[in-house]
Amino acid sequence: MHDPDKVHNQWIDTRLKNEYADIDNDKRLLEAAKAIFTRFWKFNNPGKSDQQAGVEYDQLNLEAHLKDAMDETYFWGQNEKARIKAYKKICGELDMKKYKYDSKAWRHDAVEKRTFEIDLFDRYWAKKKFKGSHWHLFQEAVKAHRDLALNKFKPLFETL
Repeated sequence: MHDPDKVHNQWIDTRLKNEYADIDNDKRLLEAAKAIFTRFWKFNNPGKSDQQAGVEYDQLNLEAHLKDAMDETYFWGQNEKARIKAYKKICGELDMKKYKYDSKAWRHDAVEKRTFEIDLFDRYWAKKKFKGSHWHLFQEAVKAHRDLALNKFKPLFETL
């Protein structure tokens, strides 16, 4: 709702209680970035505390770098390309081939399109390596998550 990914955007999330409804995208991003950094840092430094991770975060000046990138993104345009360009200035490794993201790669590895099918709904067919593919496992995880959510909220649905 209300462009939650836009830099410098502040909005009201009407789905939340009043005390939580005021949303500041910049604050959310910075809090999330620090939380993610802390988790990864502690994973790579077993036995270390959140406080020690925070000291490392501060020493690396990551919040200032992120704020600069957010400002640059806002200046150059709030589209995905501007955002990626700004964050690559912080982390040049993002240009490495192993970090290139193709949102359709898993699907293309698992299914193929047959254009000559009569039925419009049967144009995609599983490849031989479909079972156990990332795409298949992702679809199974989505179904499991859906079942979990439905079961968790079943009592609420029944009272409505």
